[in-house]
Amino acid sequence: RPRGPGAASAPAREVGGAPGYFQAKPTHSNKCADINISNNQIAQYGCGNFAEQRFKIQGSQLQNIFTLRSQFHSNTFCWDVPASSLNFVQLIEYGCSETSNERWILA
Repeated sequence: RPRGPGAASAPAREVGGAPGYFQAKPTHSNKCADINISNNQIAQYGCGNFAEQRFKIQGSQLQNIFTLRSQFHSNTFCWDVPASSLNFVQLIEYGCSETSNERWILA
């Protein structure tokens, strides 16, 4: 899989009826990142036209550091790695606070 500055990337597609929002799909399953509204965990689920599957990428292209914000929580919640640097930690969505565990590098 190509990585780094010379890596090719496909343009993200906006989700129908939601300008500026995108879906995140793992290539192995073609399902979508989805917020479980009962516990705010992020998991994969069959794709649909749901606010729980619409995300906005916000940040600085110059620094290549971004937050991923959900439409479901009106852009006030971000993808979050709960204060850990361990492998296989469950991602959650949490109120945006601009901390390092909510900042992502798009590679």
